[in-house]
Amino acid sequence: MKSPIEDTIWASSYGSVAAVQAAFDRLGSEYHEAIVASGVPASAAETLRPHLDAEAQGIDFGCGSGVLGMMLRALGMQRPLDGLDISPVMLEL
Repeated sequence: MKSPIEDTIWASSYGSVAAVQAAFDRLGSEYHEAIVASGVPASAAETLRPHLDAEAQGIDFGCGSGVLGMMLRALGMQRPLDGLDISPVMLEL
């Protein structure tokens, strides 16, 4: 069985936006846990943070559960990222 990350990110076989949304809606909490455990959001935040003013505003397209914004906040960003995602379940998380 594929991990929740593989089941969604590498899902070209889904074939439509609605199918991708349904996958994230179905696996939302599992995906959130898997992406945090992978370390990718923390690494991305650590890479981005030196290039961002602490007062900067931003938007995260495909934000999922907002974990990148949480990681940036932990590294001193003072304003939250606005986030957009096609999955209401991910946004709710």
